[in-house]
Amino acid sequence: MTANVRRKMFTTYEYHRLTELGIQKMEVMERKLAPFEKRFGMNSRDAWTAYQKGTLGDDGDIMEWMMLFENLLALQNQYERIREAGI
Repeated sequence: MTANVRRKMFTTYEYHRLTELGIQKMEVMERKLAPFEKRFGMNSRDAWTAYQKGTLGDDGDIMEWMMLFENLLALQNQYERIREAGI
C-alpha cells in the first residue's frame, strides 16, 4: 500500500484522535513499568536486553514486567504506523 493510499485512510480528526490515544496508552504503560524499574534498579529497555540474553531471570515479577514492556513496544510500533499513515 502506498503512502498516499494510507494517508487517505484517516480523516484529520481520526488521525489526531488515534495519535492522542496512542500517546495516552503509552503513558499508562510507562507508569505501570515505573515500579518495576525502581524495584529492580534498571530501566525497562536495559532489562529487556538482559531478559532476551537470559541473564535477568524468570520469576513471576520479572515475567510481568517484561510482558508490560513488550506491550509498550507493541504500542510504540502501532503509534509509529499510525503516524506514517497520517495526513
